[in-house]
Amino acid sequence: MAPRIPTVRSFPDRLPSACRFSPMDIEYDPEREAVAAMKLAAEADGTERQRWIILALAWQQIARIPGPSLEFKSEQAA
Repeated sequence: MAPRIPTVRSFPDRLPSACRFSPMDIEYDPEREAVAAMKLAAEADGTERQRWIILALAWQQIARIPGPSLEFKSEQAA
């Protein structure tokens, strides 16, 4: 099999936070990730552009998921 010739930066280099698994106690901002994915979509063409758009929409959906309220956390501690 012939060696693959890279034409663009690899996915982990372009959006590192989406590719690395880390402990859940580390804060991340899904809205910031969505904006970053849309910026990459604006730079891309064709199917790559569509993939970045889908990823940005997924990050936006994650951002809309309500987290546990502070009241719920205080009840668990008691």
